[in-house]
Amino acid sequence: MPIRRPRSILIVDDEASVRDIVERSLRTVGYSEIEQADCVDAAREKFSSDGPFSLVLLDILMPGAPGTELLRELAPRAPETVAVVATAVAQIETAVEALKMGAYDYLVKPLTPDGVRLAVGRALRRRHLELQGKYAGERVKQLAQERVEALEATRHALLKALCYMAEFRDAETGAHLRRIPEYARILADDMAQHSAYADLVTDEFIARLVESAPLHDIGKVSVPDRLLLKPGPLTEEEFDVVKLHTVHGREVCASVSQEVGEAGAGFIQMAIEVTGSHHERWDGQGYPDGTAGT
Repeated sequence: MPIRRPRSILIVDDEASVRDIVERSLRTVGYSEIEQADCVDAAREKFSSDGPFSLVLLDILMPGAPGTELLRELAPRAPETVAVVATAVAQIETAVEALKMGAYDYLVKPLTPDGVRLAVGRALRRRHLELQGKYAGERVKQLAQERVEALEATRHALLKALCYMAEFRDAETGAHLRRIPEYARILADDMAQHSAYADLVTDEFIARLVESAPLHDIGKVSVPDRLLLKPGPLTEEEFDVVKLHTVHGREVCASVSQEVGEAGAGFIQMAIEVTGSHHERWDGQGYPDGTAGT
């Protein structure tokens, strides 16, 4: 994002002669957008009508509200506005307190044109560099997020391609792969609300389940075509071979578990469970492990 060099300045001082001297000294070096206010209330009105200024040169001791009151308001109200304070009280405590409240510099009256120009230029340059760093950091974060999103999109596409490999060998598998994630989502959503496992079935759990569900039959790539495409019923021995797709699918997912790192560990673990356990049954008559009950 391009950084516009700030030029608009608000001078807040109860003495008109001081405001005029400051404005003339700044105009001689090219600052053209300059406004004046004779008190804190007038400065607030300027902010309300003209919007935030690039810099406020602010007298601390004025009739009515002190300049420090406006200084406290600047951070939440106009976080990109730079403040330079001025006071006739030459006390280090006053300067330190103003700097703690966010002032960029501190001038002691009587003000001199050279001193004003130096303080204003220094404060604006510092703020310009800070904004450059801020926007550069935001751009880096944006680019990093775009890269993460691109990698996620690529991962999803590759997963889909991997899952649909089986569609070329089994005409029913494609539609099956589209249905299974939705069935999984519906069941998991219900479990999250109405089961003893509600604490475990979190949004993240459901997202991993839905994403990994299409992988459940990936182990079928190991099943010979003569069995997968056999038109009639399978023999018991043939069915035993087909059952091994759960074992092979689990092994395939487990084989990459160390490659994905910590970020993908949750997804891979879910994929291992889905590929290996999707034919288990409550009554223990499923396969490959014959698990039963809870």
